[in-house]
Amino acid sequence: MILSKSSQNITFISGGACNDIEKPDHAATLVLKNLMPRTKIVKLLDRDDRSEQEVKELNQDGIYVTTRRNLESYLLDDEVIEEYLRSIEKQEKLADALKIKADALQASIDRGNPNDDLKSASGHFFTKFKQELGITRIGNKSDAFLKDTLAPVIKPGTKVFEEIESMFVSILDKVYLSEN
Repeated sequence: MILSKSSQNITFISGGACNDIEKPDHAATLVLKNLMPRTKIVKLLDRDDRSEQEVKELNQDGIYVTTRRNLESYLLDDEVIEEYLRSIEKQEKLADALKIKADALQASIDRGNPNDDLKSASGHFFTKFKQELGITRIGNKSDAFLKDTLAPVIKPGTKVFEEIESMFVSILDKVYLSEN
């Protein structure tokens, strides 16, 4: 969705947990390969806490890794929150929204999660964002909010878009080089 206008030949399909996706006999991958034999399938995982060596080894197996801990880290970037608030003409609520994000992240850390794990903080952020800012019709669940409300504001010209696009260009370059 984010890259849909600039990369029309790319479709993203959730493949499940990273442990499953890493397997050579990953069911969804095998089904897709059989249904669309001429389609290049590229596996993408969240960075999580992977070391540089782990990333390198995954790349050698044709599995690629995001530059940030998880996809939520792009979607809940301060710039994205600011762009969304601007799009609904509530930019004066930015400081409040960023405080909600910081509080959600701290609550996640207090539960034992890493200090950059916005995935684990996203539900808390979503609930408080709706409640405290009085924003409605942005989804009933945090996943819908991230996908349907925040992702569309990531557009060319934003730093987050440029970072995501650069990551995918790098991945596609590696895929292309490995094919030749």
